[in-house]
Amino acid sequence: MSQPPQPLSIPPLGSLTEDQIRGATCVHCGTPLDGVPAVDLGERRTRRAGGLVRWFPRACPRDAGT
Repeated sequence: MSQPPQPLSIPPLGSLTEDQIRGATCVHCGTPLDGVPAVDLGERRTRRAGGLVRWFPRACPRDAGT
């Protein structure tokens, strides 16, 4: 996986599917990322339901601008 040159904006956590949250599909368009190059957008941390949630969004090359 390649790294983006600068942090990319991502949609709010509450608007994403489970697959987008865990990095199985593009965080922007929902394209499955198995077997295709993906851009790792880095670990994100947020508070939900009183606890810390870690999530790992990824993007397809088109949406990442690579």
